[in-house]
Amino acid sequence: MKERGKITCYIAMSLDGYIAREDGNVDWLPAIGEEEDYGYYEFLSAIDGIVVGNSTYQQFLEGQAYPFGSRPCYVFSHEDEESHGNVTYIKSPITEFVDSLRQRDNENLWLMGGATIIAGFMVAEAVDELMITILPITLGNGIPLFIPGIPESLWILKGTMVYPHGIVQLRYKLDN
Repeated sequence: MKERGKITCYIAMSLDGYIAREDGNVDWLPAIGEEEDYGYYEFLSAIDGIVVGNSTYQQFLEGQAYPFGSRPCYVFSHEDEESHGNVTYIKSPITEFVDSLRQRDNENLWLMGGATIIAGFMVAEAVDELMITILPITLGNGIPLFIPGIPESLWILKGTMVYPHGIVQLRYKLDN
């Protein structure tokens, strides 16, 4: 019997629940440095690929090279983009992509964002774990982590991590 990999939404948000400013800017996030990486590199070492929306992907790449090594990156886009290198553009519905994922062995994916892709994966009941890093800043408005339309679901707290400067990371597993 093959074991299905898991999909983890690993994301940072403000204290008031936003993952980005209204224009998508995330300038309020701390840079990951040598002094403290907030668990990023440990998490990255445990994943096999990345799932992301095109807007988030383009913003993430701005000014930097492909940061995920040899890991594949599945980018959901409404545009006709051409796949290249480790990047595969997906135009099919999330449910089709999730069905194909469930046929693979042990492929752990990072559901990076944005909010629309996260909601789509939650509607498809495909998110196994939430790792939410909360920063002690209120933005007042912006793009919320959870947009209307996601189904009700119960999550079990599996761990917490407290970092310097009031940053807290919560790890939840879907109660199924």
